[in-house]
Formats: sequence, C-alpha cells, structure tokens
Amino acid sequence: MFYNSDICPGKAATSDLDRFERKKKMAIHPREPQQHNVLKFKAYDFVKSKIVNCEYLPGMLLSEQALAEEMAMSRTPVREALALLSQESLVRVVPRRGAFVAELSLRDIDEIFELREAIECWVMRKVAGKVPPEKLDEFEASLTEINEVSETAYWRAISLDQEFHNFLVSFAGNNRCEQIYRNVADQNQRIRILSTRQPGRLIETVREHGMIINVLRSGQPEAAAQEMQRHIDNARQAALRL
Repeated sequence: MFYNSDICPGKAATSDLDRFERKKKMAIHPREPQQHNVLKFKAYDFVKSKIVNCEYLPGMLLSEQALAEEMAMSRTPVREALALLSQESLVRVVPRRGAFVAELSLRDIDEIFELREAIECWVMRKVAGKVPPEKLDEFEASLTEINEVSETAYWRAISLDQEFHNFLVSFAGNNRCEQIYRNVADQNQRIRILSTRQPGRLIETVREHGMIINVLRSGQPEAAAQEMQRHIDNARQAALRL
C-alpha cells in the first residue's frame, strides 16, 4: 500500500527506514532506569553546589566513597556525577589518582572575565532604559541593607550580586546568550566568593552595583556598558590578587 498525500494530507506513513532510525537513536541514547538518573543528578546537584559555593575548595580531593556514604548511595551515580562536572570544568579527573575540585588558574580567570565582558557589556547596551523602574528600586533597596561588614552581610551581598547579574542577562532576552552565561556564572561564583573576602571589596561591590543601577535608569547604552566594564575590571583585579 502506498501513501496518498491527496487522500490523507498531513498523515505520514511509518516506513521501515523510520523504524530503523528510531531504533538506532535508542541504541545510541538508551534510556537509563529512572531511579539511577535521580541518584546521579542528586549527586550532581549536591557536589556542584558545594564547589560553586566554595565549601569544596579548589584542589580538594573528591572521594567517591566518602561522597557516596554522605549521600547514602552507591559509588556509581557519584562517579557519573563527577564525570558530568568535569565536562563543566568544575572537576578535574586524574587517571589512577581520582577526582579533584578544579583549580582556578590565571588563564581560567582571564577567560571567565573575557566572556563576562563580551556578554554583560552587550547586555547593558541592550537593556539600558528598559528595565522596569520598580525592579531597579527593589535591587537598590536591597543594596542599602548591606551597610556593614559582617558574615550575614557578606552572604547577602554574594546572593544579591549573583541575582543582579543573572537578572540583567535574562532580561536581555537572548536564550543562547543566557545559556552560555549560565556556565560562566557557575565558574564566576567561585571567584566572587573568594575575592569578596578581601578587605574593602564587599563595600566596593555594593557601591559599583549602585552606580550600575543609576546608569541603567539614565537610558544611555554606552554609558551603561562603560559602567559595567569598570565593575568587571575591578572584579578581575580582585580575582588576580587571590
């Protein structure tokens, strides 16, 4: 029997070739048991959070056995989670030695800040004068609450810093750009946490965010990009002092 598009428009015949292609795809990407996937991504989320928030410091050995015991699971999903994190450059796997939290080299810092410049300065040009005033007021009010150097203020500033930059990139409305930035942001969060511990950097960061908010209100794209460039340059200098 032949498919007649005149009789059945829009209805495609299922050919042997179609079935073969589906089987081939299933062979290449077999479905893993649901429970195994749950454990793998549970381990992934757990370890990634510890690395990004600097609870696991650069260079630290990641013991599969210790992690498996801590999360009450076998070593297999832990090993697979570490492999995923190595693809994101957060973990370094050394044959016959194990997995380690990836260090931050000078080259890493340069690459991260080069990407931040390219993305965030473009974002500022695009969103200047377009961010709802009430949203800027909300960020500004949060900044004024950080008026002391304390552990509470430190972590509040870290959270607000990440939220502010992520919001601006998301508001620009470029999904592909946001996807690239997400990986950069994970790497940058480690730098942010470590460098903001330097004397004076916390208050400087708060002040710089206030300047960015002011220039966003002005609706001047080039001035906004320049203010973000200054902020990124200062953050880079702090990172290089680590």
